[in-house]
Amino acid sequence: MDAARTQRNAQKLEKIQRIGYSRLGLTPPDYSPDAVRERDAGATAAVRPGGELETYVYETYSRKGIDPAAAQPMLTDVRAAVAQLDRMHQNLPRPERGSPLSHPQHLLILNRQRERLQRLIGTGLPEFVENFSYLEHRVTLDTLPTGELNGRALLPPGENPADPLYWILLDPTFFDFIYFLSNVYASAIDFKALGWLARRFAVGDESVRTTDCIRFGDERPLRDLSDLLQMFVVHGTGPVALRPFEERIFSFAEALRNQAALFVVAHEYGHIIRGDLKAQQSQQAPWLAELGADIVGWRLTNAVLNMEGTSPETRLGGAALFFMGLALLEMTRHELATGEPWNLGNLEAAALSGPKPSDSHPTALTRRARLTHEFESHFPPDQARAAEFIVGLFIDLTNQFWIRLGPNFLVLHQKGQRPKPVWKGYIGVEQGQNVSETPEEAN
Repeated sequence: MDAARTQRNAQKLEKIQRIGYSRLGLTPPDYSPDAVRERDAGATAAVRPGGELETYVYETYSRKGIDPAAAQPMLTDVRAAVAQLDRMHQNLPRPERGSPLSHPQHLLILNRQRERLQRLIGTGLPEFVENFSYLEHRVTLDTLPTGELNGRALLPPGENPADPLYWILLDPTFFDFIYFLSNVYASAIDFKALGWLARRFAVGDESVRTTDCIRFGDERPLRDLSDLLQMFVVHGTGPVALRPFEERIFSFAEALRNQAALFVVAHEYGHIIRGDLKAQQSQQAPWLAELGADIVGWRLTNAVLNMEGTSPETRLGGAALFFMGLALLEMTRHELATGEPWNLGNLEAAALSGPKPSDSHPTALTRRARLTHEFESHFPPDQARAAEFIVGLFIDLTNQFWIRLGPNFLVLHQKGQRPKPVWKGYIGVEQGQNVSETPEEAN
């Protein structure tokens, strides 16, 4: 792609990003290198003893008649959590392409998924060679505040349909949500037991239960998930590291979130490959396009993981994590909005009744079931059973979490709390819609 077209594409994207932040009533972030360094230095200073955080907390406790010394355990946890994140990020490279409105680490994660998918060209399979050779310099991966975890594949304004560029855009909060969610699930799973129990189930041992892999009695994952959902749905912001995670879980959690990010990006590539962006919206129900993109995205994900040597039975783990995250958000929003108890059983009933023609997405459980069926049709029975066990673990763990957390959100509803509209998808850009079709400020 020539330099002038690249520059015009970047300018269009920045304009749309600014519109997105404006519609949410937010000041666009500044991720220039100097601003990032200044912000990081300020955050580090704020959490030190005697810093702004300690001062604020002490003053708040004093106003409430609480001894400020009672805040010390919480402050110690916050400092340990910040130090843990700093250690994880200090050696990460910066992406080659910068963007003033996009976090460098978010771009790094997106670019990694693109590189993983582009390596499918090396398989020599015609479907991969043809699609990714054509798309190699045509797809921009970046961020846009959309108000949801699902990504968006879009045609930039004014694109020539005969020679188009494409955008794949994820809400910036997707990265924080998946980071914390993967840590929560990894903390609650006995992943050493998971491997051999899944293998026993694969060979027909019906005495094995997914609950044998859940670390009951540890309240930290439950507390961390409660904080995560409240920050997103009640307060409308990304999560804050209030306490450090156990470092023993990071390898497992990193594998889960890398698979989840790969699947989400591959799903959006699926829309492009299927031609959904060129199709008229009246040609099919939007949710049908989503199921089709899930299948293409899963096939791409599976091919990448196969190339990387990932065991077949574990390849649905990232997608299962993502779908359970969507389900948790849906249940939290429903209870806060209506005051009615809602659980995975209700979502399962909705999945069985099928989506309405106007629905933009099928339920998370519909999508999960479709991928499981796709897996079973391509792998031997023993591997399919092992994968079924692992996916079942994510479902059962979500149920266990919600049994404890659901009543808390009903109480919050009684106290007047409602879902923040910032996480209801403000910007009005639907899948496959040319961005120039949005209201006048996008033109």
